Amino acid sequence: MSQAEFGELLGISQRQISAISCGKSLVTPMLYELLRYKLNVNPRWLQEGELPIYLENSDQVVDGVPLLADIPAGDWKYWIDSYVAGGGEEYVCVPDVKGSNLFAIRVEGDSMEPRIHDGDILIVDPHKKFVKDVAVVRHHWGFKVRLAHRHDNIYILTPVNPAYDVEVITPDDDTRIYVPVKRISVQNL
Repeated sequence: MSQAEFGELLGISQRQISAISCGKSLVTPMLYELLRYKLNVNPRWLQEGELPIYLENSDQVVDGVPLLADIPAGDWKYWIDSYVAGGGEEYVCVPDVKGSNLFAIRVEGDSMEPRIHDGDILIVDPHKKFVKDVAVVRHHWGFKVRLAHRHDNIYILTPVNPAYDVEVITPDDDTRIYVPVKRISVQNL
């Protein structure tokens, strides 16, 4: 499999695959979980060399989107080390959402966006192009759920909740803006 094909399978660029293989970029917890979900590779084998290489039940088909992490939606100070891996053991059934490499995140904490609440689940399509609105923002500092838009070479993360300040980030090679295509609200459950 080429780096481009491998990146497409995982929903990341060939450039990012190349940066990881050259040691210029780290493998994120989310990427470990995507490798487990897509290829049934044991994340502990990748991280620590712990056998088995492949997890049991490799032929098992899971009906649903993997819930990969809890990601904070609150204040900027919680950005650093914000990614908490969910282990990929949970799946969300969303038969009305179509796409490849879909993944889900659970919103953690108070939100800058009043439509999103603690515990809501966002289904993300990594192939959908971001324009503006709610996004899962990945920057070299961590992950956040934000209301965002792009202006020239920066992303402006504008809070709807007046308790927060506007945040501005300059994208780098590790910056990704993932588009939620569906929100499952805890208020509706």
